[in-house]
Amino acid sequence: MGDERPIHRGGLRGGGGTAHDRHPAGRARRRAIGDPLAGGVQRLGPGEVAIYKPRWGAFYRTPLEEHLRAQQVSTLVFSGCNYPNCPRASIYEASERDFRLVLARGAISGLYERGERELADIGVHLMSTAAVLDALSAAVA
Repeated sequence: MGDERPIHRGGLRGGGGTAHDRHPAGRARRRAIGDPLAGGVQRLGPGEVAIYKPRWGAFYRTPLEEHLRAQQVSTLVFSGCNYPNCPRASIYEASERDFRLVLARGAISGLYERGERELADIGVHLMSTAAVLDALSAAVA
């Protein structure tokens, strides 16, 4: 630990855990999949993993890039909460690593016009959520 924000660090080190740990469903999840703060790639099910990220960007001090490369992933589709924070940081980090990038417009909150222009300028393909779903369906068919 060391990358968490100080407000979280004290509770985690002091054994207070997270809000999820204090809830019965959170405790059951932890028993089922392990400690989400343990690091590494944690398998959740077929083709599904969880990776703890200590900061806004999904690639910062995580094994995400290594995991994606091992799976021969070349294109990432982004959705998420509050575009100005975690999604934007992760998109820029992915761009720096030469992944092809798609953003599902209707599946991300807090996106604004200037942000869309900036993403287009770095080569992110902005698509409607329906177009992303159609493309993904066609790819697996």
